[in-house]
Amino acid sequence: MLHRTLTIGLFLSTGAVAGTVHFETDAAATVVHRGAPIARAPGPGVLTLGEFPEGPAGLEIQRPRLAPLRATVHVPAKGELTVRLSNHNISTSSGAVQAIELPPPILAFRTEPGETFAVIIDGKDAHALAGELALKSLQSGRHTVEIRSTDLLTVWVKGTVDLLAGDAVVLGLSEGRMAVADGLHSAWTPARGDSQ
Repeated sequence: MLHRTLTIGLFLSTGAVAGTVHFETDAAATVVHRGAPIARAPGPGVLTLGEFPEGPAGLEIQRPRLAPLRATVHVPAKGELTVRLSNHNISTSSGAVQAIELPPPILAFRTEPGETFAVIIDGKDAHALAGELALKSLQSGRHTVEIRSTDLLTVWVKGTVDLLAGDAVVLGLSEGRMAVADGLHSAWTPARGDSQ
């Protein structure tokens, strides 16, 4: 197995530094800590995540085309800790870790009574919208959204939505008005020229 070693500096502002954490994987993966990606492995290999404070540290392991895994690892007061992703399971050099597979994100739309729209996701997936619509098959990541008239000639709203596994974002729609996001408000970004 080919091992690539990458060093990623991780700066944590809280707590005293205790141990160095490494990530060993048998597949492509991204490590997320406190909502931000801190390391990306393009394939099998070992990454150095950096120094963490002693105690529990929450990590999310994102895998291409698979649901992310969320786990809490315990960083020792001294020494090193290796977190391993092997055969879609997470373990550490100090023992087994319980990981939770996160559900896919949900992107939903809600209209005013009697109003109908067409919703176009990523420029290709079109959905009819009258009342409520929930999309549960989108992957985590950024998606473009266009809200059009049912004949597709008038564009009411354009923007992007950033979806995270386990989150639900609802866009409230009304003719002639900007979309209003419920759930994770910062997930919705109107296109340039549109106001929030």
